[in-house]
Amino acid sequence: MLWLGKSLDAALLRCMRNRHFLCGMVLTVLCLPINLSAEIDLQLSRSSHFPGDIIRLEASRVAPEMATFELKIPAQDKLHLVAHQREPVDFHNGKYRQKDVWIFQTMAAGIIQLDGIKAIIRQGAAESVESLSSLSFEVLTYDLATPPSDAPEPLPTSTELSPTSNLVAALTALVAIVLIGGIIWWIRRGKMQPLKEVSPASQRAKLQDILADLQYGDIPVDQMEQLLADPETTVSPPTRAAMEQAVYGSGLSKDSLLTLIEQEVRA
Repeated sequence: MLWLGKSLDAALLRCMRNRHFLCGMVLTVLCLPINLSAEIDLQLSRSSHFPGDIIRLEASRVAPEMATFELKIPAQDKLHLVAHQREPVDFHNGKYRQKDVWIFQTMAAGIIQLDGIKAIIRQGAAESVESLSSLSFEVLTYDLATPPSDAPEPLPTSTELSPTSNLVAALTALVAIVLIGGIIWWIRRGKMQPLKEVSPASQRAKLQDILADLQYGDIPVDQMEQLLADPETTVSPPTRAAMEQAVYGSGLSKDSLLTLIEQEVRA
């Protein structure tokens, strides 16, 4: 029985020692630094800008294990932070893809050096701070060597004009000459054209046709309207008034209109 008790004590002692050993191993693993700085890639949208331009800084990480990261970018006098966006994690083909986007606006010209960028990487309960490589880009100045002037630019000389521009100018001048000539001819033709004389015979014939219809008991509205619309018609005011009332009005006596038309035909 004494031997059995000693064996149990020895077994318990070995278990306690193994337990302390495992705990020590776990603590050692958790305390190891995380070396993931090589997996974080920094990229700029462009290498050169002008004052006021927007630039995009992307920090991306692609790795088979999941670990969050946070960038610490020192403040810059020539850069203004516009926005910061962390895109959702994407898992594809056995790898985690993470991206952190920073939007800046350039404030002044010169070389901008982004030094001291650090990444805080967290994986479980462990945390590691890694320094990333520096970035630099140039903000160019606008060309102010030639001050603005209100003086108009000189017209191109004849030697600077291309054959196409010469042809266009010649065609434009030709069209202008033709148009001016046509206008002058039309004005002169209008002035020199004699006034068209009124033919009493044609007017009398129309009045006779109207008179014949009236004698048969009809009122030829269409014929009278055409006669009234003709600017060459010369009838007495009472006859014109009676015809207008017959065409456009009502209540006119057919006998009175017949009497007036007979007087016009006999005149």
